Amino acid sequence: MPRWGGWGASGQSARDRVCWAGDGVGALSIDEIRPGSGTCHQPEARLAFVARSRAAVDAFHAASLRAGGRSDRDPGVWPGDHPNHSAALVLDPDGNRIEAACQAPW
Repeated sequence: MPRWGGWGASGQSARDRVCWAGDGVGALSIDEIRPGSGTCHQPEARLAFVARSRAAVDAFHAASLRAGGRSDRDPGVWPGDHPNHSAALVLDPDGNRIEAACQAPW
């Protein structure tokens, strides 16, 4: 099983779930979804990535649209989440919600 830089693999279950853990503060779990298996994405779930800057959030959004994604929430500051929370949310071609977010101060 591959390792992500700075993250260590914590295991793989019989269901092809791959769990990765960082420093104990955060964790990421990814399930493999197979077409025709009866498994589908969760409409309200989202996969979020930390962006290094607001420009990176904008670049993520633009690249996602060029690759066939649809905007679910345009890039901008979402103060309801955090006073400095800048993010963009897109839907991939399968309808999965993907977010890039940055909490850099103004």
